[in-house]
Amino acid sequence: MQSSDGATITYTFLGPADGRVVALCSGFLCPDTWWYHLAPALETAGHRVLLFHYRGIASSTLPAVVGPDSFTVRRYAMDLSEIAEEEGLDDLVLVGHSMGVQVMLEAYRLLRERVSATVALTGPYASPIHTMYGRREMIYVYEATRRLLSMTYPPVLRLAWRSAWQYLPFLTIGRALRAFGPLTSDAIVDSYVRHAAQMDPRLVIRIAEGMHAHDAMDVLPTVAVPALVVVGDKDPWSPPSLGHDMVREMPDARLQTIPGGTHGTILEYPEEVNRHVLEFLTDLDSGRNRTA
Repeated sequence: MQSSDGATITYTFLGPADGRVVALCSGFLCPDTWWYHLAPALETAGHRVLLFHYRGIASSTLPAVVGPDSFTVRRYAMDLSEIAEEEGLDDLVLVGHSMGVQVMLEAYRLLRERVSATVALTGPYASPIHTMYGRREMIYVYEATRRLLSMTYPPVLRLAWRSAWQYLPFLTIGRALRAFGPLTSDAIVDSYVRHAAQMDPRLVIRIAEGMHAHDAMDVLPTVAVPALVVVGDKDPWSPPSLGHDMVREMPDARLQTIPGGTHGTILEYPEEVNRHVLEFLTDLDSGRNRTA
């Protein structure tokens, strides 16, 4: 699909050709990697699944003219909204992981008349830089890193970026930072690493800036559909407190905590996550989700 600003947004459907659509909103720089377990589980259960790539990610292209709003969270949500319009989708369950929770909430803002439910999987509702590791000082680390990268000569930056992904022990570092835990498949994470290494680091900076500038706190009280919020109790990137905030602010939300789960909970404990999501969708069909 060609978006309104000229970017080509690639997407595909799994499962039946009609019925309710479960739209999966990916995290930061993620193609389909983190849906490795959930997408096929949804398809097997008979759900129609929408997978799409954000602009500049995997097979989706950049817009015809890159502007200041080309890589905002709202722009990603607009792309999903345009897919919904293109395909005539009127019964959507929006699912987000990590940064995808921000995208999911912005998509709800745009598509609320078409949305039946929302699912947030270990993700924030606003800039994660303010809440990572429960320390607001992370904002200074982010700003210093962003400025350093932005000032680096582009060819040098590209070489350094690719070399870092290629030669640094990313799996070891990621586990030390609790971006994912020891139960996460090395092969799955490696596919994410190989994709990220090929990206233009200047685009990565733009995506990070868009993520950091976003805040959907004002959306939470307006989510007038059943909502599921899943958190990992060992997740420092999207601390469990954010999930409690979301459930408190949303009118009809339930919270599920995965013991031992880090930011990669959907890859570490797929059976538990899949069960919670599938039970939520079954309850949605039966009308048992409403808490009021």
